[in-house]
Amino acid sequence: MTAGGRAERLDSSSHMPTPAAIPLPVKWAKVLDQTRCIGCHACSTACKSENDVPLSVHRTYVKNVDIGVFPTARRAFQVTRCNQCENPPCATACPTSAMFQRKDGIVDFDKDWCIGCKACIAACPYDAIFINPEDHTAEKCNMCAHRLEVGLEPACVVVCPTQAILVGDMNDPASKVAGIINREVVAVRRPEKDTRPKLFYKGAHAATLDPLAARRPTGGIFMWGEQVGRLTGKVTSGVASERRGVASTGSRTAVDSATGRGVASTGSPTAFDSATGRGVASTGSPTDSRSATGFGSATGSG
Repeated sequence: MTAGGRAERLDSSSHMPTPAAIPLPVKWAKVLDQTRCIGCHACSTACKSENDVPLSVHRTYVKNVDIGVFPTARRAFQVTRCNQCENPPCATACPTSAMFQRKDGIVDFDKDWCIGCKACIAACPYDAIFINPEDHTAEKCNMCAHRLEVGLEPACVVVCPTQAILVGDMNDPASKVAGIINREVVAVRRPEKDTRPKLFYKGAHAATLDPLAARRPTGGIFMWGEQVGRLTGKVTSGVASERRGVASTGSRTAVDSATGRGVASTGSPTAFDSATGRGVASTGSPTDSRSATGFGSATGSG
């Protein structure tokens, strides 16, 4: 080969496209800006309407966690849905390939192939998949793929009043989603699972991303239903305890909803005789109450 031939070949190779000039395939991703989310549940409602999601199940929902201490306490929100993993464990676990990953990165599902075995539910670390109670097949958020295919944004993106939900191409430098992912601080849920989620959270509080980060408040008054017998003389069910039956220090008061009779016993539960309507305390002595006033009085007799 002559030197001129080599020069010609080198000259032709100079016209080869550079890696930066080769267009990358579309890879859909989603950014949830929790600094904008107001917890209005518009996304959840729009998702149900768009995808005919039955009652009792949801493809997306808004989680809230109360953080801080009064007077600086506040409520943090987090939009929860499928994380559209780059390495989806649900697709790997599905025995029929009903749960699969598309070329554009969206993890989608095919109801015609689903057998309702719930393997995908067990494999998902984000609790994002459910069984439709009507057709008994697996469902989840698929980023409204049917809308993206015709150039429309997902329903949740359209209805969000604060523009807290963004969808775009990760491989498009001009997209707003790519700009946030590459230039701003974002977080993902359960990164230790190596699923490589394509759902990114901006400004999310750690207590909303990690279920174990939210701790039960101290003081023993977290659940109102647990206060029976603890708040003597306090209003526990809309009516003060001393008006509902026999009140005593450290005692529990019970009322028969049918007769209005109430009984009390010190430090021990009480029971009602269904035949007579009289309450029997743990000491063995029955008690009764004046049904006209609702105030309890001990009868001292059976």
